[in-house]
Amino acid sequence: MGGTALCEHYGEIIKPLPTIPKMHLVIAKKGNKGTTADMYKKIDESGVYKNADLDGMLLAIKNQDTKKMISLMQNVFEEVASPESLELKQLMKEFGAQAAMLSGSGPAVFGFFADEQKADACCKKLCDCGVSAYLCGTTDSGIIIE
Repeated sequence: MGGTALCEHYGEIIKPLPTIPKMHLVIAKKGNKGTTADMYKKIDESGVYKNADLDGMLLAIKNQDTKKMISLMQNVFEEVASPESLELKQLMKEFGAQAAMLSGSGPAVFGFFADEQKADACCKKLCDCGVSAYLCGTTDSGIIIE
């Protein structure tokens, strides 16, 4: 489908949303994870649950408020993420990511950068360390991997 979208139910209901502002991203993966079912089991065992502010996020997207979007991002799987994924997240922040977060149930991590040069430097550093990393960016039709 492309573009920004809200996925509901089990992910099969896809509703288009306004395009988000242009941002630079780094997507990186280090290590392996268990199955998504295992990750859900770890969440259940941890007792950690968080409710997302969906209405706030939809309003931030509508208003093109990048700062608010970033402040509302969350992923409960980070509570049980692998140390490697958390290291990637920290490294991205050290390189100037406005936000970094586990993608889905991991082990991939993505970081949003306002500055393309910082994103590029982060991506190169990760690759130099043997991490699978990709420099990407948002566009009117979604995220493009360079």
